Amino acid sequence: MIGDFLREAQRLLGGNEIDSAMLQVRKALESVRGASNWDWPGRKDKTDRTAGERWAFIRAALEDQASGAMHGDAGTKDYEYSRTEVETLIAMTAALVRVMA
Repeated sequence: MIGDFLREAQRLLGGNEIDSAMLQVRKALESVRGASNWDWPGRKDKTDRTAGERWAFIRAALEDQASGAMHGDAGTKDYEYSRTEVETLIAMTAALVRVMA
């Protein structure tokens, strides 16, 4: 399923459908959240986080990056994603999948 979202993101990117491709990346990251066994550390000090908890933070940061402009967040409401950003988030999400395995 995660791979399907990433493949669709690449296909859409090939057609220069930037926002639609980013939506697929976001769906892939949401699926990573559900499929990984990385626990969310809550308010733990960063020096006390396990490796899995650190991966959970990385995934959350990627999901935030892939979601802001599409949700019209105050800081990104006028932002437009670039092709390079989508390519980077596809690659970073694929890397997370490798770590999960």
